[in-house]
Amino acid sequence: LSAARGVCLAFEIDKDDVILNTLPLFHVSGLSQLARAEVSGARLVDVSETPWDASLFALLVQKQKVTITSLVPTQIFDLVQKKMAAPK
Repeated sequence: LSAARGVCLAFEIDKDDVILNTLPLFHVSGLSQLARAEVSGARLVDVSETPWDASLFALLVQKQKVTITSLVPTQIFDLVQKKMAAPK
């Protein structure tokens, strides 16, 4: 939780943010997303138990107005390979 507070402070994550977690909760970044939501008051959209799908991710980012997420290189590769543009 201390590390989550530090990240929230550094990136100015607060109650107005929406955090999308696509990573398993046993993964350090997946668990960290939950901790960041807890300490910041941000809304958490947790799809960690849904199989990864780049198209679904892009849809969720737009539909849920996601402001924060954490991805692993394989996920970024999938997004780039599909030539998906980053949302505004």
